[in-house]
Amino acid sequence: MKIFIAIIVLVLSLTAYTQTASAQPAEITSEQTIDISSDCTYILMDMKNGQVIAERDADKKMHPASTTKIMTAIIALENGDLDHIMTVSKDALDIRDGESNIGIMPGEKNLTLENLLNAMLVKSANDAANIIAEDIGGTRSKFVDMMNKKAVELGAISTHFVNPSGIDNSEKYANHLSTARDLATIARYAMSIPIFREIAGKEYYSMPVTNDHPIWAESPLHNRNKLLWPVNSYSYELDSTMHTYSVDGIKTGSTVAAGYNLVASAVNDEGIELIAVVLHASDSDTVFNYTKELLSYGFEQYPVKSIASINQTVEDANVGNANVGMANVGIANGQEIEKTNKVLANTPFVKIIITVLFLLLGFLLLRMTLRRISRMVNNRMDNNHNQSPLS
Repeated sequence: MKIFIAIIVLVLSLTAYTQTASAQPAEITSEQTIDISSDCTYILMDMKNGQVIAERDADKKMHPASTTKIMTAIIALENGDLDHIMTVSKDALDIRDGESNIGIMPGEKNLTLENLLNAMLVKSANDAANIIAEDIGGTRSKFVDMMNKKAVELGAISTHFVNPSGIDNSEKYANHLSTARDLATIARYAMSIPIFREIAGKEYYSMPVTNDHPIWAESPLHNRNKLLWPVNSYSYELDSTMHTYSVDGIKTGSTVAAGYNLVASAVNDEGIELIAVVLHASDSDTVFNYTKELLSYGFEQYPVKSIASINQTVEDANVGNANVGMANVGIANGQEIEKTNKVLANTPFVKIIITVLFLLLGFLLLRMTLRRISRMVNNRMDNNHNQSPLS
């Protein structure tokens, strides 16, 4: 009986813990609202677990402009060789006036995939994007098919790419669309690729000498993401204490139809990394300011909380002569257990334990019920035998 009571208490305790232990970001008050124009859509997401901290119209389809190149880079890195010398065709250089490019020439030699990825992500070069697509996909159309297939695999189901650069300056590109949520999802995946993360966080990149460019018009190339330069650290206040976060990527984008877009990632001094996506801002300075506001809001509302220290007893519950729930927390290298609104209680391991305990509890209840029924049947048979006449 004591075991039965102990199991009931343990199940109820674990169930209550899983329901209360995962804290949510602080409730938004009037002082904590995000001041971003209603013309924009946005989303703020935890890089590690994908939890959404803030959003508005995040599923509205918008023109992504050059944030498209995040996916272009993913496909290139997963299907190409960084040291491969790229083929530069004349068709790949059909760049219209006003399109971002670095002036690559047809037949230019000595350009590797790594060179072009840097040109594409740092300087947003459309010519680099087209060359990558043709070289890896065989044709731009086949490469775009690879982009759309990858988008579906990642769960970016509202995204449809028509080209590798993000241009939307003609009717045939009208359906080149994505959403703030999809772009955050794609960006999370891209930033899990070390070489992508490295390139997307660079402030500068120097192109190599080639047969057509002993000197490039712009050298070194300067990243269009102003949040990366000249100082990429920004301040915010939490609990009356000043903290900082550093922007570490990832991609700008702008066209007449798209407005000004930015996908940005940043990590604070507690190790939390967030992704912010702002679409359709009115100008360059505005999209950067909105993104900083969104990131600051996220770090203010989404702090790391210490829930246990080394050898700290988390819970001690006594049931009869049993001692249930005695737990000393041992942490390697003197680190404290931390949570970012997602704690151990919500892990699959704890959920499995609760499921097993429920099954055990059900088994014990069934066993007790069957024993009672058996006793009742035996008693009735004994009574009938005692009342029957002698033969």
